Amino acid sequence: MSTDLPIPSLRRMRLDELLRKLEQIERQAQLTAAEYPHGLAVERQRLIIAIARQLRTHLKDQLRHGERSPGEDRQGL
Repeated sequence: MSTDLPIPSLRRMRLDELLRKLEQIERQAQLTAAEYPHGLAVERQRLIIAIARQLRTHLKDQLRHGERSPGEDRQGL
């Protein structure tokens, strides 16, 4: 049975730790894409790189400017 309730984590990861992990994912995906430059696997690696980069940029922005309030308007979306 699946529930939609959030599962509390035992240990929360700090944002700087999460940023380092995303950098590792991005770097490893770039290395793999460079080693195997043909086929669908490269497109998947590029997608992984883009997602990791987007998340890392978003988290850096949160570290710099703080989290948005729950009721804060999402401008530009």
